[in-house]
Amino acid sequence: MPAPVLGKPVAPLFVSAEPLPAGWEQLGMVSGVAIYGTGLSADLSAMGRNLVGGRSKSLEDIASKAEKAVLDQMREKARAAGAQGLCSVSVRLDIDGGFILARGQGTAAKPE
Repeated sequence: MPAPVLGKPVAPLFVSAEPLPAGWEQLGMVSGVAIYGTGLSADLSAMGRNLVGGRSKSLEDIASKAEKAVLDQMREKARAAGAQGLCSVSVRLDIDGGFILARGQGTAAKPE
């Protein structure tokens, strides 16, 4: 659960890839972006994994952090708009030139 504000707990905000549920109204689109450097050790690890096959734990960890940062930004923007949920959420991860770029978007919504 998020940290309390002025002594009051903040209600959890639901996040879903599904479309807007019946009985909910759209408040607008929210988005987020996060860029993380992979670092030399992650790059070397990924190159080694690429040669022998398998997963790169270091890149997976960085990608997870980037995705979490994007979703946290989107939740914050949705709450600021008065939303109680995020629908039609999509997060895309791209790896390019030693960086992981995470971009996300969704629709802020609340019950009618």
